[in-house]
Formats: sequence, structure tokens, C-alpha cells
Amino acid sequence: MNNQSILKILVFGFVYVFAFKEFSYLTADTDLWGHIRFGEEIWKSGFIPKVDSFSFTANGEKWINHEWLTEVLFYLIYENLGSGGLLVFKMIIGWTILSLLYFALKPQSNPYPFAISSLIIIPIMGPGFMIRPQLVTFLFTALLILLLRKFFEKKNRIIFWLPAVFLLWINSHGGVIAGLGIFGSVVVLGWISSKEKDAYYWKILFLTFSGSCIAVLINPYGIELWAFFIDSLSLPRKIDEWEPIPILSFKQWHFKILVLIFLLSLLGKQKKRLWEIGIIAISMLIAFKSQRHTVLAAIVAAPYMTEYIESIPKNIFSKYDIEILSKPVNRTLQIGLVLFIAFQTVLTTLSYKLYDYQVVVEPAVYPTYSAQFMENNKIDGNIVAPFDWGEYLIWKKPKSKVAIDGRFRTVYPENIIRQAWNFWERSGNWSEILKDADIVIVKTKNAGDKGFLKFLNWKKIYQDPICMIYINQNDRNNHILKKYSEKRLIYRKTPPPYYFPG
Repeated sequence: MNNQSILKILVFGFVYVFAFKEFSYLTADTDLWGHIRFGEEIWKSGFIPKVDSFSFTANGEKWINHEWLTEVLFYLIYENLGSGGLLVFKMIIGWTILSLLYFALKPQSNPYPFAISSLIIIPIMGPGFMIRPQLVTFLFTALLILLLRKFFEKKNRIIFWLPAVFLLWINSHGGVIAGLGIFGSVVVLGWISSKEKDAYYWKILFLTFSGSCIAVLINPYGIELWAFFIDSLSLPRKIDEWEPIPILSFKQWHFKILVLIFLLSLLGKQKKRLWEIGIIAISMLIAFKSQRHTVLAAIVAAPYMTEYIESIPKNIFSKYDIEILSKPVNRTLQIGLVLFIAFQTVLTTLSYKLYDYQVVVEPAVYPTYSAQFMENNKIDGNIVAPFDWGEYLIWKKPKSKVAIDGRFRTVYPENIIRQAWNFWERSGNWSEILKDADIVIVKTKNAGDKGFLKFLNWKKIYQDPICMIYINQNDRNNHILKKYSEKRLIYRKTPPPYYFPG
């Protein structure tokens, strides 16, 4: 093996170790508890629940679970390999995406421009790499880009795999909308720019797109799922990740650099494909409108950006080898890469070991102490809690029901969502959601101890730095109120489990 081959292997090692670090976020996603619980119910019962049974505000309402297949997968991984298995699964998804994006390049492409573009692409992807069903959409988007580019490169029938991809996608995550949108845009833009001699291949592409449109109707809800998607996307979301990217700030700066490089590339002389420029531009515009889509935009843009970077310094990346480097410089690069790979691998592995290779449930993020308090005192009932704690409480308090959780519009009618938002923002008829509630959990940092509930016949029985617990002074809570007045409630200071499920 010559020096150039060794250097290429080390460059790939650099990329994958860098990804190992950036994709190693260990804190549990707010909806992970729900995904595993719902997956367990589907796996054990053998059917997909069509109505809600976890909330008191929407109990019996229709439930459109567009993530059911991924949730079953999450449950099976967790059941057999624990939360560490989910971390391994997440990392495999990330590395597979990077591999697909590299294979989407021309066969003679070298790893050096790919490594440079990865320094921008991977940090954009990193924040999105929580253990959540979106991972499947990221994976299928990379596979879609690979198959499209290979089709245009060789004009072969590899594209016929896409209906099967979309069949899995529609049952795994609602991000299939983005995939079908990308594919449809490619068909339209490709047809506009095609020449007469390419008519046969555009017929193949259109036929495959039609097959994909049929495939996405094969799901437990049929066309009703798409009616839900259309209706849901037209409505606003008061959720941070759905907010626009602020232009004049350093937020999402890696993504803004990517956009700037893309705009500069339009001025270059390298060969451009209208369909590819189009889907990248559309993806970036959508990402600016909703920052949760930055990962998809980065994946869509990655192969094109790598080719653009490769086209800039032709004198450096000639013939896919860095032949102009002297042996001392080559050897220095090798040593530097070996040291980086070793150091970063050890550092990231130690960070995993520090948390026993498990998903972390941060007491500063989730109400772990209050859940322990409620369990110790057998406090159950209808719970009004912050939106991002809903599925944690579904897991921790199976005898209770929540007011709202991360399933959002897949379960909850608009009037319930409005009631929840009014309560937390203290606007409109903010007490409406309390009508059938027994317990309210309030974030201490947001509410403070203003006593805003005591005027509505509510009693505060617990407080810690994260949250406060109020209970309704109704007949259902008489036994708790009696224990509280007699000072018989248990207030243990023993830390709850730090690892998932907490």
C-alpha cells in the first residue's frame, strides 16, 4: 500500500471520527419515551391504535401515527440492547448517510474535497441527530439523492428502487413529504431542461415517480394520511425548531456558510444541472423558513458542494491524488491525521463511558425529581404539564393521563392545542384546560411562585429548582391533601436514575 492510499484511508477516518464526535449527543429527546411506549404497544398488540388513550383532553380522538414503523424499531432495539443500543443505531445511521453521500459522487472522486465539505455538512447535521424518527428521513433523503444522481450519471434503471424506498418511508416518518417533494421537483425541472434524445429516460423517471406516488398510499391510513399532512402543514406551530432562522445573527452559522458557498458556486464555470440547483435552492429556502429542515438541506446539497470544492483548486486535487506533496509533507499529514483520529476517538469514547454508554435523562431538563415525588406518594390523575414533558410523563405515570404531548396534531384537535398554549402563555381563557385536571406541573423558571393557581382552588405541594406541582383541591385529591396537611408526604432527596428512562 503506497503513501497516497494510506493518506486516503486516514482522510476517511478523519471524516467518520469527526462525525462520531458531532453525532454523540447523549441527552434523551423529549419524545423518546413516547416513541418506545407506542412501539411497544404496537408490537405486543399486533395492531396500530387508531384512537388516543394517553390523554384526558383528546381521549378517544383519532390518532394518525405516521411514525409507527420507526417506533416499533426503537422499541425492539431498546428492549434487546437498552438505550446504548439506540445510541449505536443513531451512529450507524449517521455513518451510513455519509457513505451514501460519498457514493453519490462520481466513481473517480477523491476523499479530500469530501472531507472539506464534511467540515461544514456534519456540524449542520449534528444538532438534528437526536434519537427520533427524523433519523429515518435523513437516511432516506441521502438514499434518494444517491439514486437520482446515479440515474442521471449512468442513465440506468437503479431508479426503479425508489417506490420501495417510499413504501418504507411513508410508514416510518412524515418527512416523506420532503422526499416526494424533492423527487417531484426533479421530475419537473429535469423535464424542462431535457433534450429530445433524453425523452426515453424522462419517461422512466416519470414512471418511477408515479410508482412512488402510489407507494405512499400504502399505509394504515391510506389517502387520509395525506389529507392530514396537507391540513397540518398549513397550520402554525409554536415550537422552537419550526421557527425561521434569524438572518442577522450567528445562529446556524454553519448552515449560512453552506448557503454562501452555494451562491458563490452559481458564479463558477463547473457543469450545473438545473434539477440539482433547483432542489438545493428550494431546500435551503424551506430551511430558512423552518430551521428543523437545515439537516435535509445539508444532505441534499452535500454531493454538489463537494464537487464544487473539488473544481476550485484543480492544481491540488488533480487526478484524485495529492501528487504534488513531497514525502515529508505527506508523512506529516499522515501523522497529524493519526493523532487527530486517535485523540478524538478516545475523547468521544470517554464521554460515552462517563455516562455508562447510555442515553442521559438530565434532571435539569426533565422533571425527574418531581416524578419520583409523585411515585413515592402515589399521586396520579389528569396532568397538565409543559408540552415537552408530556411523553416523559406518559412513560413515568402510566396510570395518569396528560393534557398534551409531542404527538401534537397527530392526536390533538386545534381547540385543545389552543387551550394548552393559552394556559402556558396566560392569555385568553387560560384556565380552560384545567376543567378536568387533577395535577399541574409548572416550570419554575417560567412561572415563578406567583401563586396564580391558588385563586382557582389549587394547592402547591411540591417545588424544586425545575418545577412546581399543584393539585386540584377536589374530592379525587382528598387523600393527598390530607397527607399534605398532616405533613405525611414523602420528600426524598435520593437522586432518581440518571439514565434512560430516568
